[in-house]
Amino acid sequence: MSFPHHRSSARMSPLPRHRTRVLDGHQDTDSDGASLWLWASLIAVFIVLASWWWARHGDEPFAWNTQPAPGTSRQILPTTDGPRAMTMVAHQPVHAEIRSVEAKPLPGNAMPSYPPAIAHARIRGSRTARLQLDAQGNVSEVTIVDRSGSDDARLDAAVIERLRQWRFAPATHDGHAVVSSVQVPVEFTAQR
Repeated sequence: MSFPHHRSSARMSPLPRHRTRVLDGHQDTDSDGASLWLWASLIAVFIVLASWWWARHGDEPFAWNTQPAPGTSRQILPTTDGPRAMTMVAHQPVHAEIRSVEAKPLPGNAMPSYPPAIAHARIRGSRTARLQLDAQGNVSEVTIVDRSGSDDARLDAAVIERLRQWRFAPATHDGHAVVSSVQVPVEFTAQR
């Protein structure tokens, strides 16, 4: 097989690589632009490859020394051909355990007395009072939260008057005294 030979193809001249111009005494060299695009492409490829590697391996620490530090143990993963053993390692808790202690009434707190006029009238009932305590264990407020039996306001007054005088060992949270509240049930019956 032969190809026809054209005289025009025999006279092909090479492409110009550089053109040099002289402007105001300085040489200005123009290139064909291929080397600029080649460098830009290589830099872009390098950035993409570096980003990919960093995304896959950026969180792994560099390990120059493969020996474990003294006092530490190496973790060895089990193989599939042998029996698997599990080793449990005790760890310290992340946070110290927070302890809370409720407020406790001090000895000597007297229960509310049954008012004599109400006892003679045979009025019976019970009250539940909520006591708000400050950080020193003193009662700052008394509120009646539940009533049963008689609705006589004198029973409420007797409870509030006596419970305001109570003293408590303060509640604590993580070793510090805090404000708190407690509920105290009081019953007024014929046995009292």
